[in-house]
Amino acid sequence: MKIPVIDKTKMELEVHFIDIEDIWYVGVENSREVVYYTKKGVFSQPTSFEQVHTVLKQFQFKRLDRGIAANIKKINHFDKKFGKIYFDNKIKEDSMYATVSYSKIGSIRSAMKEEKVSPKN
Repeated sequence: MKIPVIDKTKMELEVHFIDIEDIWYVGVENSREVVYYTKKGVFSQPTSFEQVHTVLKQFQFKRLDRGIAANIKKINHFDKKFGKIYFDNKIKEDSMYATVSYSKIGSIRSAMKEEKVSPKN
């Protein structure tokens, strides 16, 4: 099994996937940062939203708002009027949704078109 990690030796966020079998040992730094030590280097577990989003971008997660990113492939409806995306095929009262900031509406609509998801107005 592979896990996403950030290379601690690089200034920029560089994502790697390391096999659990390659981990020599795991430690904690700064009271909360999980660190993996391997033959190939020292890596940390993505913990901040920015780090997690960096990992997920390659799997078509797009930032919707300051602290929200969604898998574009899982979006079924986009309500531009209320700035919400829905994941259910049929929207019901209890359907899960995420909000989209006004500044991200254009990029979400474009990404959805690329994925052939029909935005609902």
